[in-house]
Amino acid sequence: MTTADWTLHAACAESDQPDIWFLEGGSGGTALAICRRHCPVALACLNAALEEEAGTPASHRFGIRGGYLPDERFRIQTGRRPRARTATAA
Repeated sequence: MTTADWTLHAACAESDQPDIWFLEGGSGGTALAICRRHCPVALACLNAALEEEAGTPASHRFGIRGGYLPDERFRIQTGRRPRARTATAA
């Protein structure tokens, strides 16, 4: 599946609230829940994010991608385990 193909199937592509995938003013709980529970291409999204963000510091990563927060993606990329997640309301 090419990048163009998987993005067509992403749960976020069907959202009527595209800004929930960015953390300004919110915790990202709704977006995280959608990614984790309903997105059939979350792994492809995460892989694309990790590829695009290679070498990028945590402070320069933005949004929720593949069901992960920016600092979680940084920790995955640097070989450290993401911190345990706390329950979030969806």
